[in-house]
Amino acid sequence: LPLLEDPDALVDQPDIYNALSTRGYLFPSRAAEEAALQKLFADHNGNPRPTAFVICPTYACNLRCVYCFEGTLTSESTRVLSTEEVDLIFDAIGRLAPENASVLLFGGEPFLPRTKSIVEYILASAAKRGLTVDAVTNGVHLADFLSHTAYRTSLREIQVTVDGPAAVHDIRRPKAGGQGTFTDIVNSIDRALALNLHIRMRVNVDRQNVGHLVELADFIALKGWHEKENFVALLAPVEDHTGRELEYRLSEDKLAAAWLKLKQRHPQLNIFQSRLFRNLDHIITTLAGERQTGPRFQYCESNYLGCYTFGTDGRIYLCAEAIGDQGTTVGTYYPEFVLDDERIDKWNGRSIMTIDKCRECSVSTLCGGGCAYAALSINGSIDEPHCNGVLETLHAYLESIKDELLAR
Repeated sequence: LPLLEDPDALVDQPDIYNALSTRGYLFPSRAAEEAALQKLFADHNGNPRPTAFVICPTYACNLRCVYCFEGTLTSESTRVLSTEEVDLIFDAIGRLAPENASVLLFGGEPFLPRTKSIVEYILASAAKRGLTVDAVTNGVHLADFLSHTAYRTSLREIQVTVDGPAAVHDIRRPKAGGQGTFTDIVNSIDRALALNLHIRMRVNVDRQNVGHLVELADFIALKGWHEKENFVALLAPVEDHTGRELEYRLSEDKLAAAWLKLKQRHPQLNIFQSRLFRNLDHIITTLAGERQTGPRFQYCESNYLGCYTFGTDGRIYLCAEAIGDQGTTVGTYYPEFVLDDERIDKWNGRSIMTIDKCRECSVSTLCGGGCAYAALSINGSIDEPHCNGVLETLHAYLESIKDELLAR
């Protein structure tokens, strides 16, 4: 430790000095470090990336989840896309990314009784163009949809949210009339898994339900879902990217600390993966070396035009969380295809290399500058970072593995 606190002393320790230099921990000068970072950034920008196209058949939703980021949009804007609009969406997809593209059904809730015909039309349109289709659904009507061949053969992966055992889940994710949804969703997951469809079970975690994860893990084990290759359970922190101050929300670092401590006492919690903890996942993969990682220059795909969202208002967004917020649109697909290049340029390329405060931050390469939409909504400028406790999350993770590290 004294050697690391006084790097000049490492000159007399050539083995240590060379090892740290080779791994990119030491540089002979600030200029050399900057040059290495710029080289990594250029490589990052040069990597080909897929493009996801998010289609919202409707903004309407049959649930009233306590933390829903869409707010009143799901009850006030309830129209369903027309076939003409879907045709124009796929025309826009062809212009924006003719290759290496996929479609994601989103909402609102894409799987409602009154959306069946238009969703079938979307699936058929995607199939004509050789595009894969995934879906994000609350799962209440999913089993009904899967009785139709089109859905069984066209859907690649389906994300369904279960927020805890029945008593907890039904409080957090009730129907508009207040009825519970747990039983319907469990039946839908059973049906999808039986049909060999891939299920990503998402658990949105906050202070209200983090203490019930053991019960949920036991339920998953009882169902045997975790033993199936086409099932994965993912934890995701409840986010607040608009400054609404949700009652039970915990910052990612506090939630990560609580989760990591729980997992030490309850090994069955290894059923869950933390890939949707953006900061924690990057920290774990960087330190564990499980897969190749580099500096996190950008927070998400919205900052390199990796995602376009088509709303029922005829507008195009670069972030699915921004749907309905027409101040964030970057163009229209209906009645005609028009892009606002100035607005697109504000999102495209936003990175820790373009945000002044991030250039001065010692941990910016772990957080990527934070969510652009949150920076816009909360800080008032997309050119500002949205700091999200990445240093505290790093400390929480290191605390959880300190015994393992010291034993090496």
